[in-house]
Amino acid sequence: MIAWCTVQRYGLPQHEYQAKAVLGEFGVPVPRGFPAFTVEEAATAASQLGGPVWVVKAQIHAGGRGKAGGVKVVKSIDDVRAEAKRLLGAVLVTHQTGRTASKSTGSTSRTAR
Repeated sequence: MIAWCTVQRYGLPQHEYQAKAVLGEFGVPVPRGFPAFTVEEAATAASQLGGPVWVVKAQIHAGGRGKAGGVKVVKSIDDVRAEAKRLLGAVLVTHQTGRTASKSTGSTSRTAR
């Protein structure tokens, strides 16, 4: 039902951070996170989130981004910067994209530890 509401209200495709916003509007608890479109936005997001561990995720319209290296758990702001630099604008090839691949935007989330 939630997926249907997302499709009907906002259309497809949705990035994870966009879907989280929609789910939040319907009262579904979602982890805190921020989209980041630059390395410094990622570092700022991690600082705002606080905590010792963050997840830097490529935002692409395909599954399998974790296996393709598009999801990284990091333990310092310097590592957030390094992973954001690596992922922003990178082309990820996953089992769903095949050779056509998808260009990444990025986001930073705090882990629930």
